[in-house]
Order: sequence, then C-alpha cells, then structure tokens
Amino acid sequence: MGHRTNELINAIPHLEAWYLGESPATTQEVREHISRILLTHKPDVLIFEQPYLYRSVMALCKELELDPIVINSTQNFETPMLKSILESTSATAELRAEYSSRLDQLLLDEEQLALHSAGSIAVSDLDAAEV
Repeated sequence: MGHRTNELINAIPHLEAWYLGESPATTQEVREHISRILLTHKPDVLIFEQPYLYRSVMALCKELELDPIVINSTQNFETPMLKSILESTSATAELRAEYSSRLDQLLLDEEQLALHSAGSIAVSDLDAAEV
C-alpha cells in the first residue's frame, strides 16, 4: 500500500483498509500470479464477494481473452454505510474528501459488478432489491 493510503488508514481507523487502496491486482507481482491462476484453470465462473477486485480481475480476463460468467456475492452495497461512518470521523477535510472520492469509485465498482453479473447473492429481501 502506498504512503497516502497508510495516512488515510491511520486517520480513519474505523474503516477497512482495503477500501482505501487500489486493488491488489494492480501490482505487477499479484497481476502475474492471478494471470497464472486464470490461465491454468480457465474458469467458467468467477464469484466476487468484494467489489474492489472486480475491475482489475475482469481487466486481466479481457487481456487473457477469457470470458467467465460473473456472480455477484457482495450481498449488499456497503458504500452508503461507509460514507456515513466517514461523516462521523474527525479526519481533516482533505482526508475526508479523498476518502469520499475513493468511496465514489467503490460505489461505481459495486454498481458495475451488480450490472454485469449473471446473478447476485443477497442476505435479505432489502439487499436483494438493492443488488
């Protein structure tokens, strides 16, 4: 994780660290590892429990000319809850703005995952209506 991400984590400890940084699949070492797994197994289906991996893993699939069926198993949209937690923190306005921008991207990832999935898994009727 980059220095700025660590700064955000320290300033807003109530929120999960992985929401703050880029997907691990953007680092070269992890990209190569995931690519080897994808090429070895050529999955027919990919299930995403966390939306932050969706964008980068699907970009790898496209590069590798793989077209798996996607299942959304995030069970709910977490970004609205995270935004409300952010609003209650004492972080500086600058850090809150940056984190809010990252949450906006996470919301886009959640929405894209839900839109491009062959199916979604939810834990309640309310969540099912959302995803």
